[in-house]
Amino acid sequence: IHLTLLQDDQATRAGILGALDHLAETAMPQDTTVVFFAGHGVLWGDQYHFVTHDYTGRLGEDCLIGSTGLVAASTRIRALSQVFILDSCHAGGVDYVIGGLYDARMAVMAKRLGLHLFGACASYQSALDGYQGNGLFTHFLLEGLGKTDQADRDGDRTVSVVELGRYTRRETEAASRRLGPRQSPSILHFGRDIPLSHRP
Repeated sequence: IHLTLLQDDQATRAGILGALDHLAETAMPQDTTVVFFAGHGVLWGDQYHFVTHDYTGRLGEDCLIGSTGLVAASTRIRALSQVFILDSCHAGGVDYVIGGLYDARMAVMAKRLGLHLFGACASYQSALDGYQGNGLFTHFLLEGLGKTDQADRDGDRTVSVVELGRYTRRETEAASRRLGPRQSPSILHFGRDIPLSHRP
Protein backbone atom coordinates (compact mmCIF):
# COMPACT_ATOMS: atom_id res chain seq x y z
CA ILE A 1 0.00 0.00 0.00
CA HIS A 2 1.38 3.40 -1.01
CA LEU A 3 -0.23 6.34 0.81
CA THR A 4 -0.08 10.00 -0.18
CA LEU A 5 -1.68 12.25 2.45
CA LEU A 6 -2.37 15.94 1.86
CA GLN A 7 -3.74 17.84 4.85
CA ASP A 8 -4.57 21.50 5.46
CA ASP A 9 -2.01 23.75 3.75
CA GLN A 10 -0.72 20.82 1.68
CA ALA A 11 -4.13 20.46 0.05
CA THR A 12 -3.69 23.33 -2.38
CA ARG A 13 -4.86 23.13 -5.96
CA ALA A 14 -1.28 22.63 -7.15
CA GLY A 15 -0.61 20.07 -4.41
CA ILE A 16 -3.67 17.97 -5.22
CA LEU A 17 -3.19 18.10 -8.99
CA GLY A 18 0.49 17.25 -8.49
CA ALA A 19 -0.43 14.22 -6.40
CA LEU A 20 -2.88 13.06 -9.08
CA ASP A 21 -0.19 13.52 -11.75
CA HIS A 22 2.21 11.45 -9.65
CA LEU A 23 -0.44 8.74 -9.32
CA ALA A 24 -0.89 8.76 -13.09
CA GLU A 25 2.87 8.30 -13.53
CA THR A 26 3.31 5.51 -10.97
CA ALA A 27 0.12 3.43 -10.86
CA MET A 28 0.24 0.25 -12.92
CA PRO A 29 -2.71 -1.45 -14.66
CA GLN A 30 -2.88 -4.22 -12.02
CA ASP A 31 -3.13 -1.70 -9.16
CA THR A 32 -6.19 -0.39 -7.34
CA THR A 33 -6.22 3.35 -6.67
CA VAL A 34 -8.42 5.09 -4.11
CA VAL A 35 -8.65 8.90 -4.20
CA PHE A 36 -10.44 10.43 -1.20
CA PHE A 37 -11.43 14.09 -0.86
CA ALA A 38 -12.89 15.53 2.35
CA GLY A 39 -13.57 19.24 2.57
CA HIS A 40 -15.79 21.88 1.01
CA GLY A 41 -17.60 21.48 -2.29
CA VAL A 42 -19.62 23.95 -4.32
CA LEU A 43 -21.67 24.11 -7.50
CA TRP A 44 -19.95 26.81 -9.53
CA GLY A 45 -20.63 27.46 -13.19
CA ASP A 46 -23.15 24.58 -13.25
CA GLN A 47 -20.46 22.10 -12.23
CA TYR A 48 -19.30 20.51 -9.00
CA HIS A 49 -15.98 21.83 -7.70
CA PHE A 50 -13.85 20.80 -4.73
CA VAL A 51 -12.57 23.86 -2.86
CA THR A 52 -8.85 23.70 -2.14
CA HIS A 53 -6.82 25.27 0.67
CA ASP A 54 -6.02 28.24 -1.60
CA TYR A 55 -9.51 29.67 -0.97
CA THR A 56 -9.32 33.19 0.48
CA GLY A 57 -12.98 34.16 0.46
CA ARG A 58 -13.52 34.43 -3.29
CA LEU A 59 -14.23 31.51 -5.62
CA GLY A 60 -12.09 31.25 -8.72
CA GLU A 61 -10.14 28.81 -10.85
CA ASP A 62 -7.12 29.21 -8.59
CA CYS A 63 -8.86 27.51 -5.63
CA LEU A 64 -11.15 24.96 -7.30
CA ILE A 65 -10.84 21.52 -8.89
CA GLY A 66 -13.87 20.81 -11.05
CA SER A 67 -15.59 17.61 -12.10
CA THR A 68 -13.92 17.71 -15.50
CA GLY A 69 -10.51 17.89 -13.80
CA LEU A 70 -11.32 14.83 -11.69
CA VAL A 71 -12.53 12.91 -14.73
CA ALA A 72 -9.39 13.91 -16.65
CA ALA A 73 -7.26 12.63 -13.76
CA SER A 74 -9.12 9.32 -13.84
CA THR A 75 -8.49 8.83 -17.55
CA ARG A 76 -4.73 9.43 -17.07
CA ILE A 77 -4.39 6.87 -14.26
CA ARG A 78 -3.47 3.49 -15.73
CA ALA A 79 -4.84 1.42 -12.82
CA LEU A 80 -7.76 -0.69 -14.02
CA SER A 81 -9.47 -0.45 -10.61
CA GLN A 82 -10.24 3.09 -9.43
CA VAL A 83 -12.34 4.48 -6.59
CA PHE A 84 -13.03 8.22 -6.18
CA ILE A 85 -14.65 9.32 -2.90
CA LEU A 86 -15.92 12.88 -2.38
CA ASP A 87 -17.10 13.84 1.11
CA SER A 88 -18.27 17.41 0.61
CA CYS A 89 -21.41 19.38 0.02
CA HIS A 90 -22.95 19.04 -3.48
CA ALA A 91 -20.71 16.04 -4.33
CA GLY A 92 -23.47 14.42 -6.36
CA GLY A 93 -23.01 17.20 -8.90
CA VAL A 94 -20.15 15.22 -10.40
CA ASP A 95 -22.77 12.86 -11.89
CA TYR A 96 -23.46 15.28 -14.75
CA VAL A 97 -19.90 15.21 -16.06
CA ILE A 98 -19.49 11.46 -15.53
CA GLY A 99 -22.69 10.81 -17.47
CA GLY A 100 -21.47 12.92 -20.37
CA LEU A 101 -18.03 11.37 -20.43
CA TYR A 102 -18.99 7.72 -20.56
CA ASP A 103 -20.34 7.56 -24.05
CA ALA A 104 -20.40 4.24 -25.92
CA ARG A 105 -16.62 4.23 -26.45
CA MET A 106 -15.78 4.92 -22.79
CA ALA A 107 -18.45 2.52 -21.53
CA VAL A 108 -16.64 -0.37 -23.22
CA MET A 109 -13.43 0.62 -21.46
CA ALA A 110 -15.22 1.08 -18.13
CA LYS A 111 -16.57 -2.46 -18.26
CA ARG A 112 -13.02 -3.70 -18.53
CA LEU A 113 -12.01 -1.62 -15.52
CA GLY A 114 -13.75 -0.99 -12.28
CA LEU A 115 -14.47 2.71 -11.88
CA HIS A 116 -16.46 3.68 -8.79
CA LEU A 117 -17.54 7.14 -7.64
CA PHE A 118 -18.84 7.86 -4.13
CA GLY A 119 -20.42 11.27 -3.46
CA ALA A 120 -21.47 12.13 0.10
CA CYS A 121 -24.76 13.73 -0.96
CA ALA A 122 -26.89 14.82 -3.89
CA SER A 123 -25.94 17.88 -5.95
CA TYR A 124 -28.49 20.07 -4.14
CA GLN A 125 -27.61 18.87 -0.61
CA SER A 126 -25.14 19.76 2.11
CA ALA A 127 -22.94 17.13 3.77
CA LEU A 128 -22.98 16.93 7.56
CA ASP A 129 -19.56 17.38 9.16
CA GLY A 130 -18.38 16.83 12.73
CA TYR A 131 -20.11 13.51 13.37
CA GLN A 132 -18.05 11.46 15.84
CA GLY A 133 -14.83 12.98 14.52
CA ASN A 134 -15.61 12.73 10.79
CA GLY A 135 -18.17 13.73 8.23
CA LEU A 136 -21.36 11.64 8.51
CA PHE A 137 -20.64 9.96 5.18
CA THR A 138 -17.00 9.18 6.06
CA HIS A 139 -18.09 7.78 9.43
CA PHE A 140 -20.26 5.14 7.80
CA LEU A 141 -17.71 4.52 5.05
CA LEU A 142 -15.13 3.59 7.71
CA GLU A 143 -17.72 1.65 9.68
CA GLY A 144 -18.58 -0.38 6.58
CA LEU A 145 -14.93 -1.31 6.10
CA GLY A 146 -14.56 -2.29 9.76
CA LYS A 147 -17.90 -3.99 10.39
CA THR A 148 -17.65 -6.52 7.63
CA ASP A 149 -20.40 -8.68 9.12
CA GLN A 150 -22.93 -5.88 8.43
CA ALA A 151 -21.60 -4.65 5.09
CA ASP A 152 -20.79 -8.13 3.71
CA ARG A 153 -24.11 -8.87 2.04
CA ASP A 154 -23.16 -12.14 0.35
CA GLY A 155 -21.35 -13.62 3.37
CA ASP A 156 -18.04 -14.28 1.60
CA ARG A 157 -16.08 -12.54 4.40
CA THR A 158 -15.06 -9.77 2.00
CA VAL A 159 -16.50 -6.28 1.61
CA SER A 160 -16.44 -5.19 -2.01
CA VAL A 161 -16.72 -1.63 -3.26
CA VAL A 162 -20.32 -2.25 -4.35
CA GLU A 163 -21.24 -3.68 -0.94
CA LEU A 164 -19.52 -0.75 0.77
CA GLY A 165 -21.47 1.70 -1.38
CA ARG A 166 -24.79 0.08 -0.47
CA TYR A 167 -23.96 0.02 3.24
CA THR A 168 -22.67 3.60 3.34
CA ARG A 169 -25.63 5.00 1.41
CA ARG A 170 -28.19 3.14 3.56
CA GLU A 171 -26.64 4.11 6.89
CA THR A 172 -25.94 7.73 5.89
CA GLU A 173 -29.52 8.23 4.71
CA ALA A 174 -30.92 6.66 7.90
CA ALA A 175 -28.73 8.75 10.20
CA SER A 176 -29.44 11.97 8.31
CA ARG A 177 -33.18 11.39 8.68
CA ARG A 178 -32.65 11.38 12.45
CA LEU A 179 -30.15 14.24 12.58
CA GLY A 180 -31.19 16.45 9.68
CA PRO A 181 -30.72 17.77 7.08
CA ARG A 182 -31.39 14.92 4.65
CA GLN A 183 -28.28 13.51 2.98
CA SER A 184 -28.61 11.09 0.05
CA PRO A 185 -25.23 9.78 -1.15
CA SER A 186 -24.66 9.44 -4.89
CA ILE A 187 -22.90 6.16 -5.69
CA LEU A 188 -21.96 5.24 -9.28
CA HIS A 189 -20.38 1.98 -10.42
CA PHE A 190 -18.91 1.29 -13.86
CA GLY A 191 -17.49 -2.12 -14.70
CA ARG A 192 -16.30 -4.78 -12.33
CA ASP A 193 -16.57 -4.91 -8.57
CA ILE A 194 -13.42 -4.62 -6.40
CA PRO A 195 -12.71 -6.40 -3.09
CA LEU A 196 -11.70 -3.87 -0.42
CA SER A 197 -11.72 -5.43 3.05
CA HIS A 198 -11.23 -9.05 4.14
CA ARG A 199 -12.23 -10.66 7.41
CA PRO A 200 -10.17 -13.60 8.80
